[in-house]
Amino acid sequence: MSAERGAWSAEPAEGRLSRPWRVASGERRGSTLPQRAAFTLLELLAVVAIIAIMSSLLAPAVQGLMGMTGRIGGLNTVTAALDQARLAAIENGVNTHVGFPINAANKTNGFSQIIIFRDAKPQDAGTNPVALTRWQRLPNGVFFQPGPGFNAALTDLSVPARTFPRLGGTEDLRRVSALTFNRFGQLKGVPSEVSLELGEKIEPTDNAWRGGGSNYYQLRIQPLTGRVIVDDAALPNQ
Repeated sequence: MSAERGAWSAEPAEGRLSRPWRVASGERRGSTLPQRAAFTLLELLAVVAIIAIMSSLLAPAVQGLMGMTGRIGGLNTVTAALDQARLAAIENGVNTHVGFPINAANKTNGFSQIIIFRDAKPQDAGTNPVALTRWQRLPNGVFFQPGPGFNAALTDLSVPARTFPRLGGTEDLRRVSALTFNRFGQLKGVPSEVSLELGEKIEPTDNAWRGGGSNYYQLRIQPLTGRVIVDDAALPNQ
């Protein structure tokens, strides 16, 4: 040991520390942490202003894209339901229906929910209609309304309570309006083409489509084949 208490010899022996094991009183170590740069308040305000400007510029485009996505989702729901009902009618050999919640106003102001069901077959346990799907809701704000021949093709049906899944989880619906496909996949009792319009309404009770008179899809159902054709002339504005 050296004369200074608490420090090792300047000439370390093998296996011993070559530096003092503790700092002498009054000695200070230099800081080894790098100094970090920080944003100034002016820089932060500039970034916030740029974000606000970009958001205001992008908002209309994002809203338009969301509207387009909603209409496409509604189109896919309705066309898939019509195709499923037609194929189910052929497969099961009984009338199969695409139903809508019955409401006197709905026949002019539009529908936003849809269900598929079929007539009972001889081997079924009862005579009540059989629901093939639950109620399917179109995207928020999307509706379809009657086109030429649509109302004439609808049939109002009475069904026993609890035959279908509840509409919206709360209501036991006892009456529905329905398009009917016969066992050959044809629209039943319809001599001519049936059409409907699908798009975003300004309000659910308003017949005006959002964004102009051509901002909707038009679907045409062929009576002899039951197939659905989307009219390209009425595609939404992009």
